[in-house]
Amino acid sequence: MRFGIFLYEGAEPIDLATFGVLSVARRLRPEIGICTITPDGGITTLASGLRIVADHDIGTAPRLDVLVVTGGPGWVAQSRSVATLDFIRRHAASALIVSVCTGGMILAASGTLDGRAATTKSRAVPPEVSPLHRMHNDHP
Repeated sequence: MRFGIFLYEGAEPIDLATFGVLSVARRLRPEIGICTITPDGGITTLASGLRIVADHDIGTAPRLDVLVVTGGPGWVAQSRSVATLDFIRRHAASALIVSVCTGGMILAASGTLDGRAATTKSRAVPPEVSPLHRMHNDHP
């Protein structure tokens, strides 16, 4: 089973905990594969300045069984990125798609949540604006 973790400029480093959980799960299920995917590949700077080197860009990502879409302040730009939204739609046709926190807003923008119930954080601490309010105003 192959998991892809989608990261982008401004994704939250805490969302990399997904990688850690899967790494531990691999002790019990060694067939689990994990890769990181970013829009452009190479080095990507997450929120707070952490830099990661992705395994793939969205054009070279392998077939996945599960795609994990991370959250973080960069979700706004990704929810407007045609390439990112197309990437998610392509994988949604054959893989389970899940998100962490505001990654759900990217899924909503891609249309993969249409007709489905979903949740994300509803409150924000100023100066952050609620992602639900932001999405409503940015994507009427």
